[in-house]
Amino acid sequence: MTGYGTGQASCENALVKAELRSVNHRFFDVQTRISRDFVGFEARVKELLGARISRGRVTATIDVEVENGGNTLTLDVGLADQYRGILSTLEKKFGAQRPDAVAFAQLPDLVRRDTPTISTEAVGAALKEAIAAALDQLIAMRRKEGEALALDLAERIGRIGGYLEEIEDASKGESEKVRDRLQERIANLVPEGSSPDPERLATEVAILADKADVVEELVRFRAHNEAFLEFLSRGEAVGKRLDFLLQEMNREVNTIGSKSMSAEIAHLVVDVKEEIERLREQVQNIE
Repeated sequence: MTGYGTGQASCENALVKAELRSVNHRFFDVQTRISRDFVGFEARVKELLGARISRGRVTATIDVEVENGGNTLTLDVGLADQYRGILSTLEKKFGAQRPDAVAFAQLPDLVRRDTPTISTEAVGAALKEAIAAALDQLIAMRRKEGEALALDLAERIGRIGGYLEEIEDASKGESEKVRDRLQERIANLVPEGSSPDPERLATEVAILADKADVVEELVRFRAHNEAFLEFLSRGEAVGKRLDFLLQEMNREVNTIGSKSMSAEIAHLVVDVKEEIERLREQVQNIE
C-alpha cells in the first residue's frame, strides 16, 4: 500500500531527518538513500523498517545535517609561508605574476575543510527516533487506505457468496437433467423396438449424478469465504494468508466447473473466477 511519512531527531551537534515513501509491491523491498559519510547505517535502516512493515517497496531518504555552523575552514599557515617563498622566487627569477588572494587560496592543501566528529552511537539513536516518527505517519496513511480496501474486498466476497447460492440452486436438478439426457441419447442409439435395462440405466444415472455433485466444493468454498472475512477483521498483516485462501478458492471453482455439465453453472463459474482475479489483484497490495 502507499504511504508517506517524515521524522527528525537531534543528536549532539547534528540533526537526523528521515523521509519514507511506500508503494505497492508483492514483497518487502527497501531502497535507501543516505549520505556517503553514513552509508554504514543502511542495514540498520532496513532492520528498523522491516520490524514494522512486511510488504511494499519503501524508499527511505536519510539526511544528517551538522548544526552549529557545520564544517569549518582552516588555513595551513606554515604551508602558506612556503607557497609565498616559492612564488617570490618565481617572481624574481622569471618575472612571474603573483596570484591574487582568491587564486592563492586555491593552491593545493592550503585551505582544509574540517568536519566535526559525530558519535556513531548518537547518530544511531537519533536515526531510530526519526524513523519511528516517520513510520508512525506512513503506517497511519497505509492503514486508512487498508480500511477502504477491506470494504471493497468484503463486498466482492459477498458477491461471490451470491454466485455460490445460484450454483447450488442450479445443481439441485442436475440428477434429473443427467437422467433425461442419458435417456435421450439411448433412445437415439438403441434400435427401434428395443429398451435398455432399467437397473443398468439407474446405475449409470447414479454414477453420473455423483460425479456432478458439487456440494463438498461449495461447503469448502463457503468456509474459505468466512476465513477471508475473519482475516480482514484482525487488523494485522494478513496479505499472504489471503493470497493462499484465494488459491484454494480458485481450486474449488475449477473443480465445480469440471464436474458440472450445466451451461448455467459454467457461466456462474466464469463470474466467480473474475471476482477471484479482482480479489487477487487487490490482495497483492495488502500487507
